Amino acid sequence: MKNKEVQHVFVISQPRAGSTFLQRILSNHSKIHTVGEPWFLLPIIYNDFDLQVHNRKFYNATWANLAINSFLEEHKDIQCILKQHYLGLYKKITTDLALKNDKFIFIDKTPRYYYIIDSLVKEFPKSKFIILTRNPLDVFYSILKTWVKGNYFLLSRYQDDLFKALTYLKKIKSAENILRVSYEDLLQETNTEVNRICNFLGISFEKEILDISQDKKWRLGDPNMNKKKVIDNSNTKKWKNSLSPQEWRLLNAYIHSLDQEAFIKLGYDLDKTIDDVAKIKPSKLKLFFTFSLSFYFNKFSRKVLTLIYYRRKKVRQLKKIINGLQQKS
Repeated sequence: MKNKEVQHVFVISQPRAGSTFLQRILSNHSKIHTVGEPWFLLPIIYNDFDLQVHNRKFYNATWANLAINSFLEEHKDIQCILKQHYLGLYKKITTDLALKNDKFIFIDKTPRYYYIIDSLVKEFPKSKFIILTRNPLDVFYSILKTWVKGNYFLLSRYQDDLFKALTYLKKIKSAENILRVSYEDLLQETNTEVNRICNFLGISFEKEILDISQDKKWRLGDPNMNKKKVIDNSNTKKWKNSLSPQEWRLLNAYIHSLDQEAFIKLGYDLDKTIDDVAKIKPSKLKLFFTFSLSFYFNKFSRKVLTLIYYRRKKVRQLKKIINGLQQKS
């Protein structure tokens, strides 16, 4: 095993597109090793890594940082050198992790690698890529329920995930080392799709990998992953039955403002989806008390909403304190 070359596999998607679910399944395979979401290659590709000294006051960390960076700047190709160094470090770490666990495939599941997919294909020509897609409306709804939770000004944090990601994903060209998988097919035809993925990776299918009952100790990924002990093949289009008027307005705005060419190219029916959203439109009266998607993306609006939200939060906290004091007295 020590002399065996480790195969790197990248799972790339929009966040909240089911990548953790796929990772949980594949992590059960006897030949595969994986860890949470590394994110390691994002700052490497963008040359965002800096050598920084911390917490060594006796030799003055501030001066050390200044001296080190001045020294490195003397070399005109230092960014290229550092980039290649960190890429080599990544390959060394991932290879050691896989071989240490007696595996020969390392899966890096970092959804936001959609930013750097072209660079990854170039830097890792022997690697394989699994491009996971999910109906963007389900992605949007999942972000609302998992991360936003009623604080709609938080949506601005995920603008790239909702919009740019689709454009990046649609530009990925077909190749022998790239496999496209839809989350919907993975849920509905799990055995077939996992078999297809195993064939793509050059490994045999193992029935045990479909058992997702074991907890995973990953820091990043779906925060609810360990609550799901069985495969739920009904986990699609839940927005059809449980949208508030505000959520409907946001979802409707999203389907009309996203990259519609990408929506179709990724395999989803745009006209039918728009019709499905229109069928559950709330009354005008209910929509009157809602805000637009652009309102929540606006910087000024976000500042006002943030101020109002935290003011209301403080008021609620004060009321609890006062009620507590009154009960004691």
